[in-house]
Amino acid sequence: SAVLRGQTVTYRFTVLNDGGDNASGVSVTAALPPEVQIVSVEPAASVSGQSVAWNLGGLTVDSPRELKIVGRIADTSAHGQKVIVGAELTGTGVPAISAQVQHTVRVPASLTITKTVDPAQGAVLPGQVLTYNVLVTNVGGETSGPITVYDRIPPFTRGLDGSAAGATLSWPVAGLAGGQSQSFQYQVRVDDPISETVREVLAPAAWATHGGGTVKSATLRTPLVHWPNLWVSVSDGRNVVKAGDRLTYTVAYGNYGGQTQDVELVAKLGPGLEWQGGSGWAPVGD
Repeated sequence: SAVLRGQTVTYRFTVLNDGGDNASGVSVTAALPPEVQIVSVEPAASVSGQSVAWNLGGLTVDSPRELKIVGRIADTSAHGQKVIVGAELTGTGVPAISAQVQHTVRVPASLTITKTVDPAQGAVLPGQVLTYNVLVTNVGGETSGPITVYDRIPPFTRGLDGSAAGATLSWPVAGLAGGQSQSFQYQVRVDDPISETVREVLAPAAWATHGGGTVKSATLRTPLVHWPNLWVSVSDGRNVVKAGDRLTYTVAYGNYGGQTQDVELVAKLGPGLEWQGGSGWAPVGD
């Protein structure tokens, strides 16, 4: 018969004297493999490692005794592994008698799904291509039934095949043997232009459906940086001026886009204007 990892199994041993005389010096020793973890024994017995021994003493004719071991199939048991539990009955002046029971460990199909992105580290720019890889694996022992793998195009991107953001991709898989994997790949391009308020590409979880249910991957976050977008404005706050007026210009500047450095701000005076100085400015020539 088949057993599962983690399953609790009750082993019952019936000891019977069907001869003509009462037996003496009767004992039963059971040997369990490492794949069976001993949970309890009845009645009380001597337990040493994977061996359980009952000293029954005398056994009258036609008076059966029942012994019991409750065991748990280890989580590390391999699919298809044979689990054999044996017992030996001995008594004074009689030959030993042995018996055994055998199970086969069954590990049902169990799927996992992972999703990765390339580049895996660092930020990307508008217009850059991202490559997503989806891997589905049967970590169980038995072959799975049909599988369908799904994913969605992330927001603020478009598939290189033209798929719009939010579009669902799907890949059918006939089945996976125990330990077998299958991978899928697709590419997207980050929108360009894109709002400078968008600071990351958030890729939703991929998922796979099969007879045993649905499994999902983690979501992925890829930081997004923007090209610098510098701006500058100049104002003197005047609508009408006359010769000799002293004008004060206010210069404002900033960057709506991504970080930049070595920015230089240069103001050039038009005809009819003379430099009168200003805080934070330095003349650089004509």
